[in-house]
Amino acid sequence: MIVFLIPVRHETSVEDYEQVWGLLNNTLLSIASQDHPAWHIMVCANKVLPIASVIPQGKITFIEHHRNRACHNPSYFNDPDFDAHLVDKAQRRRVCVERTQKIGINPSWYFMADADDYVSTDLVSTILTTTENHHGIVTLDTGIILNATTASYVQVDGFNEMCGTSIAMRGSLVHSALQDKKHTNMLLGRYDFHELLAGKYCSHSSRHSMSGIPRAAYVQHEQNYGRNLWDYSELLAAAKPITPEIRARFTLPQG
Repeated sequence: MIVFLIPVRHETSVEDYEQVWGLLNNTLLSIASQDHPAWHIMVCANKVLPIASVIPQGKITFIEHHRNRACHNPSYFNDPDFDAHLVDKAQRRRVCVERTQKIGINPSWYFMADADDYVSTDLVSTILTTTENHHGIVTLDTGIILNATTASYVQVDGFNEMCGTSIAMRGSLVHSALQDKKHTNMLLGRYDFHELLAGKYCSHSSRHSMSGIPRAAYVQHEQNYGRNLWDYSELLAAAKPITPEIRARFTLPQG
């Protein structure tokens, strides 16, 4: 079983919260199109809105979490590598994990997903069938960057360093980290949290890198609150029109 952890940005940090949920809807549909049934989605937001995606009954859990000290106090953790949004994101991930345990789901893996990205239809089956018992961290080192405005894409290596939807962590590893909530918040709130978590709880040999075939997609669009990866000239030069195969592989919306 793989549980997808999806923290949704606090409504005070966005211009149009309903638009955020529209993007989330696309992400949920992408995950729900897996070719393997062993998955569950945990979504944590300060306010839950209706969704249009047809998600199978019992496959998704919504959590309303109002505590938001981080957004109101950017120096909550005295560390220059943190910002309010990332700390808030970390709190929501932690809430998702705790609720997962509370409702009796014991996943082999937790997959970190952002609320506006896409995953391939074979992501779950690939992780479950290619990892071994000693693996504690999985990184997606190959992925694609989509430009929603120009309907183009580019495949990139080093995807794990560009996109938050690129990391799976062994369930037992995450549960061990949860014993120290503040430490977990700090780790999950950093851009390199998985490296810090891996360094504390598992050896280098326990990391499994998936490369060659893209299994996640970062979307650059007008409402994107992350980095504008499309500014890199080498990406612009390599861009290709989105094909029907890419659209089907990641369950991209039409248009």
